[in-house]
Amino acid sequence: MATAKEIIERNKQAWIGVRTAVGIDGENKPVEDLIPIIYAAINKQDVKITNFDYLHFGDRQQTVEDITNWNRLLPADGISAKYMFGSRRDFNVTQANILANYKIKDGSFMFANATFNDDLFMLEMEGRLPTLQSIINLLDLTNAKYLNNMFYFYDEDNLVMDAVSIVINLTTEDISSMFYGCNSIRKVSGVWQINNNSNLNYVFYNCKIEELDITLNMESITDITNIFTNSKISIIGTGINLALGKLTNISSAFSGMENLINVPLIIMDNLYNSSSSGAFENSPNIILHPDTQIKTVWSTGVFRNCTGFNNLPVGVTFERAINFYQLFLGCPSLQAINNFSWAGLTELNRWYSSEAFPMGTLTVKAALNSLTFKPGMNPAYNIYGINISNCSMTQAALVAMFNSLPTAKGTNSAAKTITITGNIGVVSLTTTERNIAIGKGWILIL
Repeated sequence: MATAKEIIERNKQAWIGVRTAVGIDGENKPVEDLIPIIYAAINKQDVKITNFDYLHFGDRQQTVEDITNWNRLLPADGISAKYMFGSRRDFNVTQANILANYKIKDGSFMFANATFNDDLFMLEMEGRLPTLQSIINLLDLTNAKYLNNMFYFYDEDNLVMDAVSIVINLTTEDISSMFYGCNSIRKVSGVWQINNNSNLNYVFYNCKIEELDITLNMESITDITNIFTNSKISIIGTGINLALGKLTNISSAFSGMENLINVPLIIMDNLYNSSSSGAFENSPNIILHPDTQIKTVWSTGVFRNCTGFNNLPVGVTFERAINFYQLFLGCPSLQAINNFSWAGLTELNRWYSSEAFPMGTLTVKAALNSLTFKPGMNPAYNIYGINISNCSMTQAALVAMFNSLPTAKGTNSAAKTITITGNIGVVSLTTTERNIAIGKGWILIL
């Protein structure tokens, strides 16, 4: 049999209260057979663990000797413990108290795939199993550098609706996917003083959390890609400040949020390589703060399929964008897009604008009743056309749009086409009014 030192160093695993360990020398062996060897190694100071890929907790009752020896085994400066609880949480209170005796350096995947069943639920209610919050309270995360995927697909079969409060310190660099797919936690609170370079991507992706009450230091955070995507969150507290003007990427950050209504104030005004693509896509009921400012280069599908979205703040101009593909497609409730701008475009930097604006159907008209463009813009070079068919534009609204249009240039006639078929004001347009757009190089499809 391999020595304790070889076993631990080779497998980077520790077994606390597990009756059978898997993968030791290629076969299953009872942990009880290993404990005397491990303890002997500890007493000779032959073993010191600094990095566990797995730290298993099982149902074997711990003795005072067990706890004493584990405490001697674990280094004082902290350990890395991925998948600390494996796929289970069926350990007892005595075992949980071991956690209070060491620091966590790497808490990634700590509760990943932890599950509960009916029997374990009853044990927790009887106080024989620790609650999730009591476990977190025992953990020393002061020096934790990685907390990514910490509650990845955490699931208690919906028997317990946990509310979790957790403190994150400046040492933490990565909280990406922290609550990814988490099914059982309903509210998260706490103060998060994360590192300047922290990764916040996918933090709450596809989780069932409903409310956030966290204070999150956003001073140096630039990228929140997919941070809330497909989550059930309906309340994002005021402690998350997205109005510092530092953001450069909010791609899909708020997409698929069926319960979210009030979006926090966002100020995003960056000239180079910034993106808001898909930022609110498939979130049907969002209301943007009236002072929202979004000026980004990449703007594909920002509001795509936001079916209930009806008011665009004046500060959301996209005037630096070079890609508007399906920007407002599937927004039948949006009423007005005014002073729309492609001011930064040149002949060599062309606008890919296919299906950029709302369109209705033959039976259901889109609500769009005003579309105007910012004065003084560059000519429209091959912008792939403007289609606002089956909207609610009156004769006066169509004339206002024609008057605001810049000159259309380029060799592709389809790219200079404006489709206004099905708008209520089309039949009333005079030849003189149609010639306003035609005289600027546009082709009207009535």
